[in-house]
Amino acid sequence: MGSILPRRSSDPVTRRQARLVGLASIPLVVYSYVQPGELTWLPFWPVFGAGLVAGYVAMCRGESGSGAGFDAGEVGAVPGLWTLLDVFVFSGDLRADPLGVGALVALLTPIIILLGGLSGAVGGRLGGWLAEVNGHPEQPVEAS
Repeated sequence: MGSILPRRSSDPVTRRQARLVGLASIPLVVYSYVQPGELTWLPFWPVFGAGLVAGYVAMCRGESGSGAGFDAGEVGAVPGLWTLLDVFVFSGDLRADPLGVGALVALLTPIIILLGGLSGAVGGRLGGWLAEVNGHPEQPVEAS
C-alpha cells in the first residue's frame, strides 16, 4: 500500500532550495491572514505557489517535483500555528480549560503542517509538469 506523502528528495541542495522558497512564502501567508474582511482561515495559496516554484526547479534538476513542493509547503505552513493561537488562545474565552485548549492545539498542529505540505505537493506536481511541458530535460543529480 502506497503512502499519501510524496517521496522526499535525497539531494540536500534541492531540499534547501525548497525550504528557502517556503520561507519566502511566509510573508504572503501572514499578509493574507491579516487582511480585514477576508473569510479565509488558513490561506494556503502562497504555499501552493511556493510548491509550484520548488517543483519546477526540482524537476529541472531531475528530482521529484511533488517532494520538493511538500518540503516548501511544510515550511510555508508555519504561520498556520499563529492562526491556531489566535483562534483558540488569544481571541477565545480565557476561562476555557487550558488543558483542553493545549490538547486541541497539539492535535491540530501536525494537521496544519500536513495540509500545508500537501498543498505545496500539489503545487510541486503542477510545477514539475510545467517543467516537462516547457522542455527542460531532467538532469540526474550527480553524487559527489
